[in-house]
Amino acid sequence: MVEASAQFIALYWGERGDSADLQRVADFLTRRA
Repeated sequence: MVEASAQFIALYWGERGDSADLQRVADFLTRRA
């Protein structure tokens, strides 16, 4: 589930955000996993 969420967020941020935001979200997901 976390993997799918990470992929979804990566696609979303690929369109709307920057790599700093993506890294912050990735760290957040890693801590919650």
